[in-house]
Amino acid sequence: MLTTNFLTQILSKRTVQHMLFWSFFLFFEVLHAYDKSDDINFQLAVFSAIGRMLSAIIVVYINLLVFIPLLLEKNKPVLYFAAFAATIISVVFLVYSLSTSVFDSLGFQYDNLPGRPKLIVVLFAQTLVLSIITSLIHFTKRWVKLKDIEIHLKEEQRQRLEAELKALKAQINPHFLFNSLNNIYSLSLDKSDLAPVMILKLSDLMSYILYDAGHETVEFSKEIEFVQNHIELEYIRVKNRASLSFEFDESLNNKQIAPLLFTPFIENAFKYLANSKQSKAIIEIKFTEENGHLRFYIRNSAEAERATFDRHNHGIGIENVKKRLKIIYPRAHTLEIEHSTEFFTVNLLIEC
Repeated sequence: MLTTNFLTQILSKRTVQHMLFWSFFLFFEVLHAYDKSDDINFQLAVFSAIGRMLSAIIVVYINLLVFIPLLLEKNKPVLYFAAFAATIISVVFLVYSLSTSVFDSLGFQYDNLPGRPKLIVVLFAQTLVLSIITSLIHFTKRWVKLKDIEIHLKEEQRQRLEAELKALKAQINPHFLFNSLNNIYSLSLDKSDLAPVMILKLSDLMSYILYDAGHETVEFSKEIEFVQNHIELEYIRVKNRASLSFEFDESLNNKQIAPLLFTPFIENAFKYLANSKQSKAIIEIKFTEENGHLRFYIRNSAEAERATFDRHNHGIGIENVKKRLKIIYPRAHTLEIEHSTEFFTVNLLIEC
């Protein structure tokens, strides 16, 4: 087991890549030496290439494994460059000294090689260039990895937001259905001829919720048709003691809008009037175009004794739509809710 793990580690993808890199480096150095030297000096050139590779390997891995993670990535650039400079100078001189000592002990004649001052410059230059190249490769791989992580996190966030939106939208459906059935139930108790008509309207509304509202956006013309049917259904229970004013700008019809955003506000307004004791209440609903954006305005009569209580208690539906607006139109909407002693007013501007 230990042997298998050791071999797996040795033959890992990263290890093989590094071995191939240094093998190619040595191969091209020897090939270059073969073109420049005779048979005797060729052997000397090979040993010289090994020395240059050894110098580069020592500096490169100290840089990649110690200096970059512990100094440069810890925001200590001055200390990093000082340590790197000291290391490359020390290693180059050490390898140069060892190489010449080995050459002398083996009896190599290196008179035909470049002079010693030039040789040490070449050794230093190659080590420096390889350190820079490997550092750039390291930071490029790191940048790619960070981008992959960023994309992954964005995808996870998108999926979470989609799940939250579905949950919020799902809350609207039973709430809406409950209110609508209450209205139709009231008609049936009164044996009103409007009950069958309202059932058909409810069928259309539910069809829209099931088949259209599942999309991210819908045409405003479809949404406004849903809103009109919804208003007719809600107005039944308050029409004897409330006047309704509804208008919309037809230039908005081709705009795309998130579905069911206005439903909680409309439900809230009619529910407020249904529970009110006022005999002459009003409700105004407007959809207008403003500088290319959509403005939704709704105002309904309020009672002075309920203003304090309702100012911070607009209902689950309105809190729901606030959350949806933050997710769908971040920094692209303005929502103002005002509850005075006379009116409850909602003013919503959406950049769409």
